[in-house]
Amino acid sequence: MDAEETYVRRRRWSWAEERAVVEEAAASGAVIGTAKRNGIQAQQVYRWRERLSERMEP
Repeated sequence: MDAEETYVRRRRWSWAEERAVVEEAAASGAVIGTAKRNGIQAQQVYRWRERLSERMEP
């Protein structure tokens, strides 16, 4: 297998997209399911949640 064949470009998520995923996970209570639907790891949702909560603090 060639290196060029296996390369997948990282997706860049906007702040609004990250927030929407975090809100979806909070509303449904299912972080893993939300992550799978969006094609990301659950740990990414947890990191975004933490980062967004830091942004919201005064």
